[in-house]
Amino acid sequence: MPGVKFLVICIFLVLTTLCCEGSKSNDKEEIHLLPALRGVWLTTVFVVMSQPDRYHSKKAKECRTRLQKSLKTRGITTTPILVVGEDTPNHGAWTVFPIISHLGKKFNEAKWFIFLDKDSVVNFEALENVLQDRANDHFFGYALADQDHTIIHHFDEPNKLKYPHFGAGFILSGSVVSEVSTSMAENTRLDWLPNDFSIDAQYELAKALVDRHKNHVLSHEPLFCLHYKQDNSCAIYPKSPSSCGETDQSVIDMSKKVLFAVKTCKKYHDERLPVIKKTWAEAAPNIMYFSEVTDHELGTVQLDGVENTEKGHCGKTMSIIKYFHENVQDEDWEWLVIADDDTILSVAKMISMLHCFDPNEEDVHLGQRYGYRVAYGTHGYDYVTGGGGMVFSRKMVDTMLLRDGHPHSECECSSPDAPDDMHLGICMANLGIPIVHSPLFHQARPEDYAPDLLSYRDPISFHKFWNTDPMKIYEDWFRQADHKLKAFKENLNNSHDEL
Repeated sequence: MPGVKFLVICIFLVLTTLCCEGSKSNDKEEIHLLPALRGVWLTTVFVVMSQPDRYHSKKAKECRTRLQKSLKTRGITTTPILVVGEDTPNHGAWTVFPIISHLGKKFNEAKWFIFLDKDSVVNFEALENVLQDRANDHFFGYALADQDHTIIHHFDEPNKLKYPHFGAGFILSGSVVSEVSTSMAENTRLDWLPNDFSIDAQYELAKALVDRHKNHVLSHEPLFCLHYKQDNSCAIYPKSPSSCGETDQSVIDMSKKVLFAVKTCKKYHDERLPVIKKTWAEAAPNIMYFSEVTDHELGTVQLDGVENTEKGHCGKTMSIIKYFHENVQDEDWEWLVIADDDTILSVAKMISMLHCFDPNEEDVHLGQRYGYRVAYGTHGYDYVTGGGGMVFSRKMVDTMLLRDGHPHSECECSSPDAPDDMHLGICMANLGIPIVHSPLFHQARPEDYAPDLLSYRDPISFHKFWNTDPMKIYEDWFRQADHKLKAFKENLNNSHDEL
């Protein structure tokens, strides 16, 4: 019997030891999972900036899927990942303030809000280290700064304010989001918010936050990258830009379906039109110059009833849109691009981008988006600023001109000299059609932008011949891209001459 008791005791001790070792093993596993399961990602909200059109919606959802897969490998399935316009209000969301207002009400326990571009990729290990290192920061991203006075920032002092490059992502602390959201809920007008025009959301967000609280200045984070790095050190970086199926041949084929309409006036015929004719017009198979006078030598056309106005040009712009509508079937056009007579652009880059949209199925009014009284997310409207170029799909023009060939009352000019771009914004708002924004369109000259902003993606357009060299701008930014279309147009013209 003593031997049996001893054997039982030994078995008990062995089992106890095994259980204890198993318990220790489980404890180690628990400890290993704690940083993932209870760490920073459970107090984080991701926000993917997007737009309601099909192309941007698809890209934003792909970004969300990438994030979900990466989080799932870390054992996380509950971190909120919001797509702007789908999971948040859309009106004015591009200024960020309406999103902050929404987030502060819905996620009052979050520590971090991470704002991403639709093309962003996240390296979670690197980003986790960034968040741990910046535990006491409130606002950080890839910092830009103006090198000179620029009109788009109201000629503010250069290098004084750092602002984030949205393409690299940026982060706000939960406390900042909570405070700003509360202020917006309690006040119908705040001195530090853009109360009239919103032009450059990146700059205006940074300015508003630092005006509100001097300690909420943007901190530069070098691991938020504008381009992928081979050493995989980036915490956030952009995917390589994917095409929309364009090829050299498809760009050439589509070029015949785009009408480029240059809006000009007699005052600038001799000064500006020769520049356009020696630059991007050489690559545009269909280009027309609309003025208040017909000049056969320069090729300008006066549409019925169009007179010159010193400002606004609503009457001229709407006449161009109606001209496109009246001739679209005979000419087999699919796109209308309206440019100023001091706009410099790449025809090939423009057409490559248009491959991302269906002109016969989608209402597309595209360009560089500005806003009027939209920062609160409750009033106002967006509009495409005209200098960088305004694009209309064939269906968009049809939608505007459905009533017996006449504009809807919402789209009729209040006067011939009303601001055409703002008028069109009101028209779109009344029709319930959102503007499609592209950061590749530029209302100002290259020198008016931070160099890193322009290096992120290839620009499509710039604006203004004043105090700059438009020929050099075209040489530096666009001529190489347009050379195949230029050759195509030359061959097209030569074949017509032979006939």
